[in-house]
Amino acid sequence: MIAIGSSDEVISHLRALAIAVPRLTEEAKILADKYKILSRRLNKLHSIWRSGQF
Repeated sequence: MIAIGSSDEVISHLRALAIAVPRLTEEAKILADKYKILSRRLNKLHSIWRSGQF
């Protein structure tokens, strides 16, 4: 699924940012956590949509 792949890519970029700019580590972690939640929600919506239960 494209959205989940994009979310994983964003999380990877945030981790790289935290390494490159240590003062942004906390903000990057917060954003990565939010993106993980969003990714799970999108995956669940996709599953429901494909099953016809939506």
